[in-house]
Amino acid sequence: MTATTESSPSIRTAELQRLLSNTDPAALVVPLRLLRRVIKQDRGIPGMGLQVPHRKTYVVPRDTLLAIAEPDELGLSAATELPPTVVLLGCPETWLATHTRVQALLRYWRLLFHARIDQALDQQFADGKLTESAIREKVQRLGQVEFEEACQVLRQENFLLPPADLRICFREFVALYLELKYFARHLLCRYFPAIEDP
Repeated sequence: MTATTESSPSIRTAELQRLLSNTDPAALVVPLRLLRRVIKQDRGIPGMGLQVPHRKTYVVPRDTLLAIAEPDELGLSAATELPPTVVLLGCPETWLATHTRVQALLRYWRLLFHARIDQALDQQFADGKLTESAIREKVQRLGQVEFEEACQVLRQENFLLPPADLRICFREFVALYLELKYFARHLLCRYFPAIEDP
């Protein structure tokens, strides 16, 4: 964890939210406890534990979100109109205060990037543009062993939402792979060591 200094001030939640909203009106910064609650209730995950899959971002329909959380819990006024789909970005309570503005913006652009890939792939699945047979073909091109290892890493890191089937594994593999490629390329070999030629 990096402490901020006077020469590198932190950013407040309200300003971070404003900057994200200017770029993507669907982006909403929320406390981690609320994000966990939304994921657990929407996905039907039982128990009281803090370990929730895909714990940093979640794409959720507006009506589902508002059935789980009140507008004031989300930091919204009663008059705020949310878009049909909302991108929740989890923010640990003290994280912003202990990181610089640059670090915070990089983290949240990265989280938003990942969430939008999740959403784009979900839309392709819903529209029938990306089918299970098309995924299997892509997996064959990548290599079955390489993909199975990637899925195992995603399970170990608790990135897979239920039901953690082929579609979910593929979606999360693509989203994390592209996130790392553009924001932390040096970590690609750590997460996906079997892929020798990225």
